[in-house]
Amino acid sequence: MAIVLRLTKNGALTHEELDGNFTDLNTRTANLENNSPNWSTAYTWGNHATAGYLTFYEETDPVFTESPAAGITDLNIANWSTAYNWGNHANVGYLTALSEQNLGSLQDVDFTDSPETNQLLRWNGTAWVASTFAYTETDPVFNQSPAAGIGNTEISNWNTAYGWGDHASAGYLTSATAVSISDTTPATPAAGDLWWDSVSGVLKIYYTDADGSQWVDALPQAASNNITLPNEDYIMYGTAGGAESQNAIAEGNPLQTEASTDLEVSVTVSGGRTRTFIHFSGYFYNTSDPANYSGITLQRELNGSGTWSSICKHFAVSTNGSGGDPGCTYFSFVDTHGATDGDVVAYRWINSTFADNWGSVNTEAVGQVFNRTGDVFSVKEI
Repeated sequence: MAIVLRLTKNGALTHEELDGNFTDLNTRTANLENNSPNWSTAYTWGNHATAGYLTFYEETDPVFTESPAAGITDLNIANWSTAYNWGNHANVGYLTALSEQNLGSLQDVDFTDSPETNQLLRWNGTAWVASTFAYTETDPVFNQSPAAGIGNTEISNWNTAYGWGDHASAGYLTSATAVSISDTTPATPAAGDLWWDSVSGVLKIYYTDADGSQWVDALPQAASNNITLPNEDYIMYGTAGGAESQNAIAEGNPLQTEASTDLEVSVTVSGGRTRTFIHFSGYFYNTSDPANYSGITLQRELNGSGTWSSICKHFAVSTNGSGGDPGCTYFSFVDTHGATDGDVVAYRWINSTFADNWGSVNTEAVGQVFNRTGDVFSVKEI
């Protein structure tokens, strides 16, 4: 009998009894002798504990948004699943090469008459059949084409026109605005139409908004004002009643209405206008010497300053020389006042003395008599 003792690293001493014929001991000794070269070789590799092998790794989540998979949606997944259910298309038997097909196998090709060299397929209304077809290509007659007239000048002009750009984006007018001139409202107006009202002398535009459609003045109307003179016969201005000679306006004084107010009208400037049209239709005459003229002067005042400037002189006509009706005075004048928007320009008449080509106008007082309905003293911006 033999006893084998074993001492392991960090372990206790152990023993094992072997049979008496030493068979096991011999076997184990042989194994030791066979393996010892391997152990020696492994020993030469050195201490692996100092090789720096990875001994620890802590897993971290990747940055998922950097992956193409971050863009995969539920719809993508559903579509891919649907495509998978269509099956493997490799097994469907799709055509992979034309060499595997014969034209004669097609339903609409009839090769009853075997085709010959240089024949073509011709449709006979029912099927494609082999047919002999001859065609000799010839050059066209170019001078019969409109293109035959194209020269370098035309090409240059077209290139120039192309350089002008696409006119479709230029915003040219594509429709016209209707313009009517009449004394009645146009029957079927459209938004933007213009109408010159020949009665009122006003340009109007047909305007559509949220409240509906209507004609409105196209331009702000010029300011105007007037005094309508009374229509009784022989009413003296200045003082009501009495003889004509007793109600005369002395030289240098403003002519007056029946209510003893100055014969004055005014207008507020608007629309950048710089001129005034002045009109008078009435009667002036010499109260001292009815057979002779007297003078009157048109004056202008700005913004109630109290300073009146004389802008025009006029004759007060004489009577018929025997104390009868005075002559009628029609007077029109255009004044360039030089005022600006918002200014108030006033005009009045005064009795005055001035000289004419025939000498000095009489200095007698001037009377005013109205003898026709509708006569006025009016002003209007123009």
